[in-house]
Amino acid sequence: MTTDTEGNPNPHAPRYPSDLPPRRDGTSPAAASPRKRLAMARAILSALAVEAKSCVGRLQRDDLAPHQRNDLARVEEMGGLALVLVELRAEGGALLGRWCAPWSELEARWKVSRRAKPGRAGSSRAEDYVESRSVGPEELAGHEVDAACYLRPFVGG
Repeated sequence: MTTDTEGNPNPHAPRYPSDLPPRRDGTSPAAASPRKRLAMARAILSALAVEAKSCVGRLQRDDLAPHQRNDLARVEEMGGLALVLVELRAEGGALLGRWCAPWSELEARWKVSRRAKPGRAGSSRAEDYVESRSVGPEELAGHEVDAACYLRPFVGG
C-alpha cells in the first residue's frame, strides 16, 4: 500500500502509473490496464460535450479549434452526445438566432466557399485559392434552440 508524506497508509493514492488519471488530451501517462480502459470507455459512453460559439454573420469551421473538433468527434464516436451551440449576430449586434446541432450533423452542413488569393484571380491552379467552411441561419434551420432548455430535443423531455 502507498503511504503519504508522513508514512500513513493511503489506499487512494495511485499504486502504478496506469492508475494515474488521463491527461487533458485523453492520453494516459502509461498504458492503462484493460479494466481501466473499459472504465474509461464506459465514462465516455455517457458523455456530453458542448462547445458554444457566438459570432457575427456566420460561424466559420475554423472558429472551432482543432482540439475542440477532435473532442466532439471522439465523444460521438464513443456513443456520447456532442453538441455545438451557435449564436449568430448581425454587424450591429442584433441577435439573428441561436441553434444547437449535433457535431456530426453540423459537419454535414458546412457551406464551402472558395476565393482567390490576392492577385491570383482567374488562375486555374488550386493552390491559388482558399477554401473556407461556414454555416449561417439557412444551414442551421431546424436546430433552433428551445428557450427553456437547449437539451430538450436530445433527451426526449
